[in-house]
Amino acid sequence: MNKQFLFFFLITFGLLSNIHAQRQHKISHEKFKALKTAFITDELDLTVKEAEKFWPIYNEYHKSYKELSHLLERDIKKRVDNLGGIENLSDKDAAKILERIIKLKRQKATISEQLYPNLKKVISAKKIIRLTKAERDFRHKIFKEYRRRGQKKEAN
Repeated sequence: MNKQFLFFFLITFGLLSNIHAQRQHKISHEKFKALKTAFITDELDLTVKEAEKFWPIYNEYHKSYKELSHLLERDIKKRVDNLGGIENLSDKDAAKILERIIKLKRQKATISEQLYPNLKKVISAKKIIRLTKAERDFRHKIFKEYRRRGQKKEAN
């Protein structure tokens, strides 16, 4: 009886821990997205009307770009792993994988090329240039904060 209870307890605890971790990740992702949205909106000085048109275009671009990035990462890793790792690839298999990498990177470039003309319909070219700077500044700010928190944890 005690073994069954212990087993049930461990399974339940494991499931609850997993659910909590998923929620924490989701909250962190939502918080990150909200911070980025606020930062970019502020840096571009978007009007309400501009923001209403800008964010759906930007979010759709980001979603597609991110999906391709994940596909590139997962798909290529899976193909290499299934063939026994990089050292075990034949030249023919490596060439096929390289073609897949090039195809996915071209798709990412195409998506990126489409972003600016689409945004130009709703914000000025000057704001689009400010967008690239705002994205870079936001990444730097996040990395700086990440490093700061890492150093803070090491000190404790």
